[in-house]
Amino acid sequence: MGRIGKLRQRARLQRRTNQRDAEGGVKPAWTTYKSIWCKVIPKRGQEKLSEQRTTALVEHQVETRYFEGVHPSDRLLLRAPSGTDRVLSISAVLNKQERFARLVLDCTETIAPLPEASS
Repeated sequence: MGRIGKLRQRARLQRRTNQRDAEGGVKPAWTTYKSIWCKVIPKRGQEKLSEQRTTALVEHQVETRYFEGVHPSDRLLLRAPSGTDRVLSISAVLNKQERFARLVLDCTETIAPLPEASS
């Protein structure tokens, strides 16, 4: 795996769950199930136009120590320098070199457009 110092970013893994609301109904929610140290490597970015708005999509590769239980339906939360959370949707979970030492998560981050400035 290399030296521990390469995994410098803290992230929270979350899984979609169902929670009961006050009226007894069920609503989807995200629940943190593990905190990890990782290395986030941006791979490519693109812009997508939908409904007259441009949205940025950034693909990342996230490396961490191997552990079992991560699913492509999970997501990662990363703390941005501004203090807000960045959300990375996991699209693939790879056991690097099939050695059970390192996981590589292929992820996509959707960056919403800024609201239009009003005059």
